[in-house]
Amino acid sequence: MKKIIWAIIFVVILIAGVWWYVGRDERAIKKTIREVASYASSEAGKSDIAIAVASQNLAQRFTEDAQIKWRWPDWPKIKTGEETLVGRDKIRESALVAKRTGNVKFEVTELKAETGPRAGEGSATATILVHFTDTGDLATFQTTFNLTKTSRWQIKSVNALSFT
Repeated sequence: MKKIIWAIIFVVILIAGVWWYVGRDERAIKKTIREVASYASSEAGKSDIAIAVASQNLAQRFTEDAQIKWRWPDWPKIKTGEETLVGRDKIRESALVAKRTGNVKFEVTELKAETGPRAGEGSATATILVHFTDTGDLATFQTTFNLTKTSRWQIKSVNALSFT
């Protein structure tokens, strides 16, 4: 009887260990993307130092040669268009400007991450729905993040091209 109990305990520990090992990359990717959403959001009245720190933290989540591409719909404040940012420095600069304009919130929902052979070794793809609010206007868009892993997961490219 004792052997059966010890065998069950061993199997449970083994399953928990495999679950933790297999799922750790996905958890790290989700954490990285949620951090990006947090650092990209801004509240009115933040100090210039807080804005600069958040912009730097945001940029550090991207590789040096990262690319962000997005297309937005025709809003009252913005004409329909498409833009691409290339490089960590450009991302940081754009974040500084955007965060100074006021109240912007990015909320991540329905985050799905894929790692392993289909995404390529040391790479991952995450598809999310982002709810973007700018002073009362709300947009929801599907975004694809391509990530690469060096010492930690960093974002290689972002495509935000599908707005609703």
